[in-house]
Amino acid sequence: MNIYVYENTALSKFYPLSSTKASFEFRISSDTFLDRIKRTFSDCKINLFVREELRDIVSHRHPDLEVNPKNIEDGLWLVGNAVWNNKIIPNHNNEMVFFENKNCVGAYLKEQSGKQFLDNNFSHKKLKSIESKRIDIILCRYLWDIIDYIGKNINDDKKYFADQGNLSSNSKFFERNSKKLINPQNMLIGKVEIQPNVVLDATSGPIIIDDNVTIKSNTHLEGPLYVGNGSTISPLSYVKNSVIGPMCKIGGELNSVVIEGYTNKVHYGFLGNSYIGEWVNFGAGTTNSNLKNNYGKVRVQMNDEVFETNRIHLGCFIGDYVKTSIGTKINTGSVYGPGSMIFSKDFPSKNIPILTWYTDSGVSRVIIDKFILNCHRMKKRRGVDFDIVEEQFYRNLFLKVEK
Repeated sequence: MNIYVYENTALSKFYPLSSTKASFEFRISSDTFLDRIKRTFSDCKINLFVREELRDIVSHRHPDLEVNPKNIEDGLWLVGNAVWNNKIIPNHNNEMVFFENKNCVGAYLKEQSGKQFLDNNFSHKKLKSIESKRIDIILCRYLWDIIDYIGKNINDDKKYFADQGNLSSNSKFFERNSKKLINPQNMLIGKVEIQPNVVLDATSGPIIIDDNVTIKSNTHLEGPLYVGNGSTISPLSYVKNSVIGPMCKIGGELNSVVIEGYTNKVHYGFLGNSYIGEWVNFGAGTTNSNLKNNYGKVRVQMNDEVFETNRIHLGCFIGDYVKTSIGTKINTGSVYGPGSMIFSKDFPSKNIPILTWYTDSGVSRVIIDKFILNCHRMKKRRGVDFDIVEEQFYRNLFLKVEK
């Protein structure tokens, strides 16, 4: 069967990270929205539909999948920013449109209806003659929705990893590597190094630690928690209710944070209720506020639009390749665009545009050649190439924001 995974920008407000990623590429636990679809429909042909400016970079990241195909056949259409599994999709012999509340989140469509759905920018308005069905699904419209579902998604991961048998729940292994274990039957651990005097507390949710992770001494970890392949947790760290992607370096205190891969927050400082992109570097002492002094609900501005989050606890949203200087203080509801660099002794602006230098002496656009050079240097240190496709993507992004 054909699966068509698509972006619907009316149903996903993921700025600033949506500047560099399709809505289905966001990490929700050990995997992304798209990874969940791929493991659920492993025997199907999966196709992707994205904004035209993302086509080349998404094709580069997913060379095994066709992006923006011209040929449409009978198939299952799934919005990318929902958490799909086999149990959610109702049995269907004929065409059917799926709804979460009043939101169209997918459909099973024959070829002609599929073309019509695509031509109408994934609107169901011209499919009203087709049977509709309400389904119970997690639809994440904002980045803070992903944070809300950390526990649910890690619980699903635990069931998946347990079925796969890749990670261990053998308590004797943990006893040799940790001084204090609380609820060890709710833990899955790969081939890792756990130094002495580490506390693992899985009372409030599972702890999943993937292969090649190092947990250094005197660290306290509380579930629900996922730590990705190759990541390192510094000594004296306190991490809970969080998702840490692969190859990250984490230190200080984290609470309710999702971090994409290859990000450095290795020094002291607090991050809470936040979503952080890839290849971000936080200078020592960088700390965010996740609670206003008046205990009011946090508003978030994305470009020119302000959103009422209805949340008292909310931190920051940091795009890919952002860098902060030592001692940076990040306000509640801050949004930093990809490629921005922040050097400020005071609280920076809550809204820093894409590819921007932000300093106490002024704000300017980055010099794109220097930005590209720094990306090459940074990725080379980790044994990764900043290749020509990614370089061209950021040059195009720079030209777009310069207009």
